[in-house]
Amino acid sequence: MQKNPLYSVDARIDRVLNGLRPPIALKGRPPVRGNITERMEALHVPGASIAIIDDGQVVWTGGFGLKEAGTTDPVTTSTLFQVASISKPVAASAALRLVEAEKLSLDEDVNSYLKSWKVPENSFPHLNRRFNSTHLTLQSLKAAS
Repeated sequence: MQKNPLYSVDARIDRVLNGLRPPIALKGRPPVRGNITERMEALHVPGASIAIIDDGQVVWTGGFGLKEAGTTDPVTTSTLFQVASISKPVAASAALRLVEAEKLSLDEDVNSYLKSWKVPENSFPHLNRRFNSTHLTLQSLKAAS
């Protein structure tokens, strides 16, 4: 079976570099697209590193801009960044994929999945009351965020 050309690595790289959408779209108007350099400049982002992942494998990486504003040290594919809050949507996306695959339940006690540590009992009593539950679930955590 031949792969769809829209999903080729080259097409995906082009969409990442040149197909960025603005935060809003106007109904009835053609979609506006921008490139990574313009977007970084507009948002005052000195540097960024991007990876394209296909089936769990990194298939492309790129470094853009500078490691720190006011310097000349460029971002490379080896530059390390702090990911800060990006881990939350990544973890949520991974959890929901496991729910789709029926390997995880949003309504099961989260402690049944944890191996090296447990969420202490009554750590989130307001969520337990809200969901009429004695245990903490992914569903209750999702609703709290």
